[in-house]
Amino acid sequence: MESYQSGAKAQVGINTDMTRNQSYYSELGKAFGVSPLEIHTFLAPRSDRGMEIVFRAHAEAREAIRQVCPAARIGLSLSLHDFQAVPGGEEHVANEWEEEFLQFLPYLEGDDYFGLQNFTRSVFGPDGLLPAPEGAEMTQMGYEFYPQGLESVIRYAYDHLNKPIIVTENGVGTDDDERRVAFIDRALEGVHACIAEGIPVLGYMHWSLLDNFEWQLGFSKRFGLIEVDQSTQKRLPKRSAYHFGSIARNQSI
Repeated sequence: MESYQSGAKAQVGINTDMTRNQSYYSELGKAFGVSPLEIHTFLAPRSDRGMEIVFRAHAEAREAIRQVCPAARIGLSLSLHDFQAVPGGEEHVANEWEEEFLQFLPYLEGDDYFGLQNFTRSVFGPDGLLPAPEGAEMTQMGYEFYPQGLESVIRYAYDHLNKPIIVTENGVGTDDDERRVAFIDRALEGVHACIAEGIPVLGYMHWSLLDNFEWQLGFSKRFGLIEVDQSTQKRLPKRSAYHFGSIARNQSI
């Protein structure tokens, strides 16, 4: 049982079945080759065994779906930052692309499309990840406000995978809805530039329709086109909702 309040940063929980959960984490730890203590975190560490299971599961699920519905179009969605390097950071960027994207490619060859999520960029120097530039606008998630990253990641993914792309998540956590409008405009400008050059971007899904429950961060990060009052569940469309809706009505991707 868990209790959250809008805007609160504290999480209160009561675990009513600790024995069962310990067994569950233990089994997952054995399967993925990591400590059971590391399994229950949102960004659990990766292992070679764990990645092998993920790859195989995707390939076997794809074939099972096609047996049931041969006409289904199947793909995988990955969350990718726009990885960039300043002089000396090129090796770090190469490692990031390998870890986050390139190692998946052999297992995606049989897919019909690639789902892409992007929210910001990550810049690397000789010693690794750099902080955001001084004075950079930051989002509620601690990300640099960088909607132009979507265009770069679409280009990179298509260059290496050569498959149709669907943007499955793109947006910004902020209470300043005018900045959300600006983010949408710049991100879609990049999408249309890609389409104009012949990259088959099949669709764009903004994250998100409603202010959402953001994993262990609760309701404090607001990505929604529609505001949600958590005490009453009342929905209130923001200006960005009308802005995005007008784009959807007047032009197609």
